Amino acid sequence: LRGSIRVGAIVSSGHTFCKVKAIQLPTGERVREVTPGYPCTIAGWRKGLPSPGLKFISAERIVDAKRMSKLTDSIWVLEKDRRKRQIMKEKRLSGKSQTADTNSVV
Repeated sequence: LRGSIRVGAIVSSGHTFCKVKAIQLPTGERVREVTPGYPCTIAGWRKGLPSPGLKFISAERIVDAKRMSKLTDSIWVLEKDRRKRQIMKEKRLSGKSQTADTNSVV
């Protein structure tokens, strides 16, 4: 079934990746496969847990999943840096407009 996660699958999500060792439902029941939209706990993650709600990307090999997680890390660092620069720019511009406003008051 498309979108399913099975025990033994290799997946990447966010900054981490895994070979799925086990899948457990909130009821505590262990299953071999879960379809999209069902909450579950997946055992086997390396480098911590992915954030809830992130999409999974399947891979043929663990090396490919690791590369995808590193790429995601790089993208997040670049995006964080871009946001930081944008905030600094907005602060700088708002400071200039306040100075201009005070200078124009007669």
